[in-house]
Amino acid sequence: MGDDIMEQAMVVVFPEDDPRVCQVSFRRNVPLLILQTASIEAGQMRFGERNSLDLRQAGSVVADGEKVSILSRTTNGQQSHLMLELHMDDNAEIQAWTSALRQVMNSEEGAKANAKQAKQLKASRPGSSPSSPPSKDEQKEISEQADEECSLLRAKSQKLQQRITTLEALSDRREKQMKRLLKRLDGAMQMLEALEDMLEQQRKAISAQKVAISALKEEGAVDEEEEEEEEEEE
Repeated sequence: MGDDIMEQAMVVVFPEDDPRVCQVSFRRNVPLLILQTASIEAGQMRFGERNSLDLRQAGSVVADGEKVSILSRTTNGQQSHLMLELHMDDNAEIQAWTSALRQVMNSEEGAKANAKQAKQLKASRPGSSPSSPPSKDEQKEISEQADEECSLLRAKSQKLQQRITTLEALSDRREKQMKRLLKRLDGAMQMLEALEDMLEQQRKAISAQKVAISALKEEGAVDEEEEEEEEEEE
């Protein structure tokens, strides 16, 4: 992560959606969060779908020991809702992203920065202004800068591959843990159902025994009355 750009591979969770590994980045002075899905295929890093989140629509950033949550603004009496979660393993990273996101959200220079960036982009396009061909020294300097940037990009790519591999392994491990927990829960539910059936059977047996005992008592009382009547007749 540089001074002006925050960039990191992490697990991103959108509301009512499955977690996904993304390359997340944004400029500190531009209220726009860029998210691009990433994966490792055959040892190579692959980037997929690219999305963005306008941080001007966000109202607050909340952090805990596992993630950074971005919440929407409260407008027209509507309560704020979760926009997305950024899951990270290191507490220092969580604090850094929380601080940077809050800073760019609270900054009033976002629009100015966007305008300045657009102006610089327009000025950098070919034909926007006349320029003389670069000299040999300038060409050499440009070539050296390009080589240096390529080396930095290769190093950064390797670091991202390692990070994505770690995140995918972590995601797989959590999925296996969840499956084990669900299996244990299913077993516990089956055991509970069996216990309930057993209790119901015991209730029925006790109820039948009570009926039998009552019948026996009534039969015993009748026998005693008959014996008394016979004794009186004699």
